[in-house]
Amino acid sequence: VLRYPAFWLLGISLFFYGGSAFGVGFVIPMFLKHVGYDVAGQAAIMTYGSLASVIFSLLGGIIADRIFHGRRTQVYAIAFGGAVVFTIVMLMAGSNVSVVVMSGLYFLMFGFTTFSGGPAWVLPVEIVGPQMAQQNVGTCLLFSGMGSTIMLLVYGYMAAHFSADVSMIALACCMAIPCILAIILGKKYKV
Repeated sequence: VLRYPAFWLLGISLFFYGGSAFGVGFVIPMFLKHVGYDVAGQAAIMTYGSLASVIFSLLGGIIADRIFHGRRTQVYAIAFGGAVVFTIVMLMAGSNVSVVVMSGLYFLMFGFTTFSGGPAWVLPVEIVGPQMAQQNVGTCLLFSGMGSTIMLLVYGYMAAHFSADVSMIALACCMAIPCILAIILGKKYKV
């Protein structure tokens, strides 16, 4: 497994997938507080926005199978590309929008992030085939776990030493990396 370049591309991608997926729940509350939403507004935004995972997680797998005929990297790239866009839109909107509008933006941002879930965890199997699937998935879980831990430290450091806005920019950059790597994986390995 370690000899496959695709394994390393996917491992790096899943490192930043973990940093993005866990980073959302860490960075967004800091950002909402930083831009001035009260506790009730923050709770509403996080609650309504988090409902997106129910819808988008299911859609990601269905779309990968039915529209892209099993090519998962397209869904992965679309998911993280959309997440980057809506993270930047949320950052630019700041407190200039109502709780309802910010909930909608967060719904879309978090939705796109979770849209990648199904395809993300099928890719490790498709990259190496069924004979090494168990080992590859386990190793990829390690990458994702390391990414979530390390990136949370990075986001916290940036918020403490700069601002929650800088953490939002770091989150958007973290989301951009899986998007770019999905495009590379799709073109080179046809998955």
